Amino acid sequence: QVTFKNEKGSAEFVEPPQQNTDAYGVATINMVSQVAEENTISATLPNGFSQRIIAKFVSDSSTPKFKQLVADPDTIIAGNSQGSTLTATVTDFHNNPLKDMKVNFVAPGGSQLD
Repeated sequence: QVTFKNEKGSAEFVEPPQQNTDAYGVATINMVSQVAEENTISATLPNGFSQRIIAKFVSDSSTPKFKQLVADPDTIIAGNSQGSTLTATVTDFHNNPLKDMKVNFVAPGGSQLD
């Protein structure tokens, strides 16, 4: 019997953490997570022998969404050269940040975006 444990991270095991080996000495377990992060997983035998691995869950770039769109300042005097800084925060469906996502800022009506 092998006992699996998530020592660091939020992933959860689908099956019970104690799994028996098959005829080939293999024990398997499935884990899931909605959080993009590294998980430290240990597998321990009844005699105390243990081994650890890092399992990394990553953001799902197929489900992008805006978490936040901010203009700072959000009120600008017309003709003022100060302008406003627009900041878009993009995450996946589970609010994990998405790195290197291209965001196109389009301003209809003649506003200039630099």
